[in-house]
Amino acid sequence: MSDDLKNVLDGIESSEKETAKLQEKIARLTQLVNRQKKIIDEQEQLIDQQKQASGDMVDIPEDVVQLKEIIGTQRAQLKERDMELEHLKGTKAQLEKEIELMGQQTKPLEEKYNKSFEKIGELKAEIAQLKSKIIAKDDRIKNLEIKVQELKSFSDKLKNDYALEIEQIREENKKEKDELQSQLNEIESALLDSKL
Repeated sequence: MSDDLKNVLDGIESSEKETAKLQEKIARLTQLVNRQKKIIDEQEQLIDQQKQASGDMVDIPEDVVQLKEIIGTQRAQLKERDMELEHLKGTKAQLEKEIELMGQQTKPLEEKYNKSFEKIGELKAEIAQLKSKIIAKDDRIKNLEIKVQELKSFSDKLKNDYALEIEQIREENKKEKDELQSQLNEIESALLDSKL
C-alpha cells in the first residue's frame, strides 16, 4: 500500500474516532442539559407555589430568595452548557465534512493502488515466464555440454585406438622388414659362397 493512501486512511480512521468521542460527549451534555432544565422547571414551580401560599405578604421568605439565586446560577450554567453543546455540534459537523473530503480523496488513490496492484501481478507473471524460458535454455545448454563431452570422450578414445593400431602396424611392419632383410642377407651370403 502506498504511503499516500495509508496516510489518508489513517486520517479518516482518526477523524472517525474523534467524531465518535464527540458524539458521546454531545449525548452526555444533552442529557445533563435536559436534566438541569427539568430541575429548573421544578424549582420555578415551587417558587410559584410559595408565592401563591404567601398571598399578599410583602416579605419574600429567605428560602425562596435562595431558591431564586440557585435557579439563576443553574440558568447561567445551563446557558454555558448550551453554548458548549453548540460548539461541539459545530466541531462534529466539521469533522464529518473532513471525513467526507478524505473519503473523496481516497477514491483516486485506491484506483491508483488497484491499478498498481494489477500491474505488479502482470509483471510477476511476465517474470515467471522469463524465468521459465531461462531455465529451459539452461537445461538445453547443460544437455549440449553433456553431448559435447560425450563426443569429446568418444573422439579421444577413437584417437587412442587408432594410435595403438598404427603403432601395432608399424611394429609388425618393422618386424617383417627386419625378417625380410635377414633373409635377404642370408641369400646374398649364400650367393657369395656359391661363387667362390
